[in-house]
Amino acid sequence: MTRDTVPGVRCAVCGYVAALVRPRCPACRGRVEPAEFGPAGTVWSATVVHVSLPGRKAPYALAYVDLDAGPRVLAQPAGNTPLRVGQRVRIVNVTAEDEIRVQRVRPAGGADSRGGDRPLPPAESAPDSEHAGT
Repeated sequence: MTRDTVPGVRCAVCGYVAALVRPRCPACRGRVEPAEFGPAGTVWSATVVHVSLPGRKAPYALAYVDLDAGPRVLAQPAGNTPLRVGQRVRIVNVTAEDEIRVQRVRPAGGADSRGGDRPLPPAESAPDSEHAGT
């Protein structure tokens, strides 16, 4: 089963929203109510990570997304296609581990003319420092 929303809380006192379920509002310590956020949002920041981590082979794209009427969340673009600040995206899956996958919302008229639909190329091997320059 795929989810296209992110669970969280909304403060009944000050309106603060958080993507993490918390017993009290982190801003005012007021009472919180369960909420669901998404599925649409806007890319606030985006990057390509060139360092491999366990379970993640570099390069891979990441983006912070401001969900409409919700919090800012860290997401990975579906298909590992880099995103640009200001692009509209939609959650396509939230995994059981709460990893969020998003995809770009295509404007009327089709693909982005600035090349935003190209996936990342495979990582190149860094030169071995012992043999660099020989």
